[in-house]
Amino acid sequence: YHAPQIFDRREYQIRMRLDEILKRGISQGRIRLGFDPIWSVKEDRAVFAEVSAAIDDEEFGLIDEETLEVAAGAGGSSTIFEENVLEQVFSHVGTGGMAHDGFSYVVLKLSTSLAMQKNFTDLIWNLRSKYGVHPEHICFAFRETVYNAMGENYEENINKLSLQGYSLALGGYGRGYTDITHLSQLPVSTIILDEVLVNEAESEKAGTLLRGTIRMLKETDLSVVAPGVFDEKTYNMLIGMGCDLIQGQFINDRMIKKEEEN
Repeated sequence: YHAPQIFDRREYQIRMRLDEILKRGISQGRIRLGFDPIWSVKEDRAVFAEVSAAIDDEEFGLIDEETLEVAAGAGGSSTIFEENVLEQVFSHVGTGGMAHDGFSYVVLKLSTSLAMQKNFTDLIWNLRSKYGVHPEHICFAFRETVYNAMGENYEENINKLSLQGYSLALGGYGRGYTDITHLSQLPVSTIILDEVLVNEAESEKAGTLLRGTIRMLKETDLSVVAPGVFDEKTYNMLIGMGCDLIQGQFINDRMIKKEEEN
């Protein structure tokens, strides 16, 4: 097979020229941060937001985070880009951008390549000092499947972040093999469910599994976030299951409507 037959032509070109695109994005200041709100049913507001990063490229237009991740996974080097995103997030929080947006803290996906480096927590400490960011304003999220596959440096850095005062979230829960005993040993305070669990919950069996998962996690005093919610039916279903932190397009639309009414 020819590669363009497997991949969309644009995505194929991005994959092949990723390093060039990343360097251009950094040098031209075209990295764009996005903040996906997470709604608290209990507080009736968006209490925090998950950070995403895109590049507004002069040739390819807006390249979203998912496309960049796929391209990087296919062999591109993105460490410098990830360091730049990390700095922009700390700068945004430290200069009052997060407070202006009305969030208590932001959730930042933990870069696998950076988190495997021995000096990673030194980098975090330097950014904290440079921008005057208190650890309570940033939560680092790492995926369950990634954590299970990583080595000693990754696990050590996770623990160091916790000791420095940062909260930690386990993302994509339900796709990996983390049992409740192992989960209780991780320094995490928040669980972000895998979107597949949420999207398939309309079936009786999947719904029962999701309800049991949410109940089990909340009984261990963990906050549970349900992502990928696109409609009111799913939103109400999750509330009925005891999940009160919800993320997705339905929440985005709801906030826009609320702003327009005000």
